[in-house]
Amino acid sequence: AFYADYDDTHQLLSLVIPENAKNLVDNGDMSSWKRGNKVPKEWNIIGISDQSGSSDIQRAGVPENYYVSVLNSLSANRMLTQTIPLDNAKSGDKYVISAWGLSGATLPREEHFWGVRILAKNSDNEEVEIHSMPFDASLWNVEQTRLTAFSLPFDTDEITIQLVSSQQLGDVAFDNICL
Repeated sequence: AFYADYDDTHQLLSLVIPENAKNLVDNGDMSSWKRGNKVPKEWNIIGISDQSGSSDIQRAGVPENYYVSVLNSLSANRMLTQTIPLDNAKSGDKYVISAWGLSGATLPREEHFWGVRILAKNSDNEEVEIHSMPFDASLWNVEQTRLTAFSLPFDTDEITIQLVSSQQLGDVAFDNICL
């Protein structure tokens, strides 16, 4: 459970998350890496070359603080995804998503997305985007932490987190993904 206070324009004024809150994202801090893989084993890759030989994605940082770095392409969408099972999640249930990001040369245009998307399975068993949390693509080489709250629009038994870099230049990084 958490407490969030918004103003009339829906800007977040304050957020309180208990210290004992459990992160539903497995290895959201990107600390555990399987030997030889370019991504943590808990994450799946889309639009990125194979895990063993790719220079499109790499582990960066230091052993105490690894993060995932993605080399981009203007002609490609690159994603890391993780599906999270939910027990008895109902329409109206509220969640908070947060993430750390760093970019080298992003394009601040609507059609060039860099950030986190949340998808959920509806009653027809279709994955539907229910939330989007962009990083500020106009800030180059500046560490960013984003945090937003969202409500489930329908009952579901799982959600998928997508770390997305869509048609960007340079590289971007993701870390500290929490739900």
